[in-house]
Amino acid sequence: RFDWALANGRYAAPAAYTVRLIELQEEVQMRIQGLLLGDIVSAADEATPPKYQGLVERYYQVLSRDGGDRSSNAFRPPPVSKTPATTKGTP
Repeated sequence: RFDWALANGRYAAPAAYTVRLIELQEEVQMRIQGLLLGDIVSAADEATPPKYQGLVERYYQVLSRDGGDRSSNAFRPPPVSKTPATTKGTP
């Protein structure tokens, strides 16, 4: 049986629907969170590519030194060289 009520010219769902929808929303959120956390854990198990190893180590050093405070500007990328790069075979 559908116990929809008419309020202010609109139909309102029964109270049981609201309760069940909230339960369903919480269940979906927990499943999504579990999937996301599972991806994070499995990503942590993957080896860092050798060419990025130095950057990753520097990143963790900065985080441990500054407590992860982004406002301190503790991590600055290396300065960009102002001299033009020369390529082999160009005059």
